[in-house]
Amino acid sequence: MMKQRILEWLKNLEAQSKNLKKKLQDPKQKKSSGLIFNSRRIAKIDDGILSATIDTRSKDVVITIKGFDSVAKAIDWATLQSILWRTDQQTRAQLQKDLAPKDTYH
Repeated sequence: MMKQRILEWLKNLEAQSKNLKKKLQDPKQKKSSGLIFNSRRIAKIDDGILSATIDTRSKDVVITIKGFDSVAKAIDWATLQSILWRTDQQTRAQLQKDLAPKDTYH
């Protein structure tokens, strides 16, 4: 069952990745206005290869990673991170469900 969920996520992420690549290559796509309200820098991390900044913008947390050779590599990395995070969350939820005390009736 867990394998099926992971495969489903992979398929969905692959489709999203393809759509994003098309949008990035389409010159007709309009860019957002770039207005940022209530922006606050939380952290900046630089390991010499990649550089990450973590900001808050209103109720959102925005993580920016810089240092990729190409857009394709950045999308692949982000896809992998998403898969890892979702798998971890699903595993934690399943463990909590499995380890929760079960009601017994006598």
